[in-house]
Amino acid sequence: MTTSHAQNICQFTAVTRSSDQTLADDAFVVLDVENLLFPYFVTRAHPSERREVNPDALARFAQLIARLAGAKRRIVAVGDRRLLPSLMPVAVAHGVRLVPTRPGPDSADLECIRRLLLELPTGCQEVVIGSGDGLFALPAKWLIAQGIQVSVLAAPGHATSAGLSRALRASASRVLATRVHSAA
Repeated sequence: MTTSHAQNICQFTAVTRSSDQTLADDAFVVLDVENLLFPYFVTRAHPSERREVNPDALARFAQLIARLAGAKRRIVAVGDRRLLPSLMPVAVAHGVRLVPTRPGPDSADLECIRRLLLELPTGCQEVVIGSGDGLFALPAKWLIAQGIQVSVLAAPGHATSAGLSRALRASASRVLATRVHSAA
């Protein structure tokens, strides 16, 4: 990690409904790693080979995880099985559980939804969905009907663009965009 990466600070900015940027202490967080980091992470390799994460993406992932981590928060990061080994050191340092998936359309999304349905802690007050995909709109509506706040964490530049599904944006309690700022 270069010095410039170490000086970056990850912050959330609320872009819809609520200006509150804080997350519940007991929030359950599911992250679609590729959706959140796609513009930054892939060093293209042969499809059968392990995917590498470029240093900028690794720094952004570390900042995001450090900002999300909390004593009571459960964080599950889902992604292509060829990508996750590169993220292991950061995930382990913050207690993030990595869940590998096969490559393919909607594979990580469907696994994130599965984890939401199977692992949602009793009494959880907030779910954070780290993806902009429309597949999460129906689960978001269901969670809100159960009295659980749903915050969508969109990739940088995606909170107000085509990278965030209109259906998901409309279904969420709030949308948070990640911003990476230099500490200097």
